[in-house]
Amino acid sequence: MSIKFHINNASGFPLYLQLEEQIRLYIRNGDLKKGDPLPTTREVAVELGVNMNTIVRVYRDLQAEGLLIIERGRGTFVKVSANEIGGQVSEELDEAAEILSHQAIKDGVSYHEIC
Repeated sequence: MSIKFHINNASGFPLYLQLEEQIRLYIRNGDLKKGDPLPTTREVAVELGVNMNTIVRVYRDLQAEGLLIIERGRGTFVKVSANEIGGQVSEELDEAAEILSHQAIKDGVSYHEIC
């Protein structure tokens, strides 16, 4: 399968974050499956007209999250399935919601205003 990345220079979001989210979405939707190869950093950089270091950063960040595996000389591959990333996302959202609610209460926002 050949995946395509799209960037929006006018969005206000950094390019690397746009690309990271697209890869997460491809995995979550099952368009990228466990073991699937990703395009090379050079291919993506040329396709999008961006610096190759931006793509390297995206792949490394997602490897650090446990979503990708980079094998020197072989390529970059999806490390997780859609089911596995779904659980990760749910845990991350739960943590973020807890932090946000604690901060809101600390700032004087009532429980009813939060909900």
